[in-house]
Amino acid sequence: MPGCVMSIFGAVPKRIGGVEMFARDLSSQLASAGSRSVVCFRREPVESVRRFLEMPGTTIDVVPDTSGLNWTACRHVARLLRRYRPGVFHVSFLGLVSLYPWLARCCSVRHIPLTDQASRPEGYVSTRSVWWKRAIRRVLTWPPERVIAVSDCAAQFDEALGLVRSGKVARIYNGVDLTRPLGNGRLFRGKCSIPVNRAVVLGSPAIHGICRPNGDRGSRHMDRAGRRSDRRGCLRRCRCVLPVAALAGGVWLRDCRSHGLP
Repeated sequence: MPGCVMSIFGAVPKRIGGVEMFARDLSSQLASAGSRSVVCFRREPVESVRRFLEMPGTTIDVVPDTSGLNWTACRHVARLLRRYRPGVFHVSFLGLVSLYPWLARCCSVRHIPLTDQASRPEGYVSTRSVWWKRAIRRVLTWPPERVIAVSDCAAQFDEALGLVRSGKVARIYNGVDLTRPLGNGRLFRGKCSIPVNRAVVLGSPAIHGICRPNGDRGSRHMDRAGRRSDRRGCLRRCRCVLPVAALAGGVWLRDCRSHGLP
């Protein structure tokens, strides 16, 4: 299928979130350029997400188990590559070491970029691997021509890992599309019991490490945030809002309150 871009996302499309918005915007821009887009997820999208993603020139497919070293998934991906015959094969949220790039190269795919969405532990320092480790990784992941990192930290890690040639790691920050409707702020305040005289502060567990229960990484971030806000006199004027995933089991909710974050 000439001019086709096939993207595999290691995510479950159960709501319209950042991954789904990116997939739709990618498909829209490819359609405007005269190319087709094939987007693959771990499961079938729920109906609302499917309607959001469906547009002319876009095909939605499923790779049930996207583990990079899972033979069943590899066979499924190989069938999809033979069916759609993309010119570009893009993998995201699946790690950097997998068999997919080799499958794509064997199926005559010309361009194979990878996106590194991984989060490293707090205080992690990138160090260059010894030459023989870099050589083994380079053989295992030889086909990718470029790695796209979502942060400077991730880009430094990828350079040190040596998966691609020096200078072939690009950093493109994650972002929020502010052109889309943001919903009803007054309704949100009422649902969350946030007074109109309080500013809303949004926190991201993926950035601040709050969603990682191992260790005290998230707790330290909340402690710093609480002390900083208290010094600035912000606690009386704001309300901190965290995603539900960060508050699983009520652990982080209790930590937020113990550190003085309302």
